[in-house]
Amino acid sequence: PIACGALSLAGFLPLLIADGRIIPSNLYCDYASYQLPVREFAREEWLSGRFPLWIPYLGCGMPLHAGQQAALCYPLLTPLVLLVGANYGIKLSLFLHLGLTYAGQYVLCRMAACSRAASSLAAVVTTQSAFLVAHLMEGHVTMVLATALVPCFFAALIALTRRHLKPAARAY
Repeated sequence: PIACGALSLAGFLPLLIADGRIIPSNLYCDYASYQLPVREFAREEWLSGRFPLWIPYLGCGMPLHAGQQAALCYPLLTPLVLLVGANYGIKLSLFLHLGLTYAGQYVLCRMAACSRAASSLAAVVTTQSAFLVAHLMEGHVTMVLATALVPCFFAALIALTRRHLKPAARAY
């Protein structure tokens, strides 16, 4: 499973390179035109000691904290943006989430009594899915972050229900 996970994430290794490039390089995608500028503005506000409630540079100004696209309080994104900068922080968070996708899908399949090979294959297919890759290419950061956690959510849900459901007494 670890080797398959490494191979599954190998295509996403450029996300770990702190070279200043943006993904994708198209100026008209959501990453360059919305995600990156919003997170750079929010980072500047945080580092200046202000909570970024409003962004005056989009449209005629718009609420920033109230919009879910900004994800200002998301614990797997905002700390990375604050520590290493907006562009590299987003890319690190995306790579982390793709790793969580693989791990979550593998665990979910193992919980469903699939073999290790089948679980690894399912995890690779999920991580390399056209849905995730296409949204990553378009710069839909929050869509990738949310979708990546779906297998982890269902694995946790199954684990919780298994733990709290008592076996029904047999009726004879």
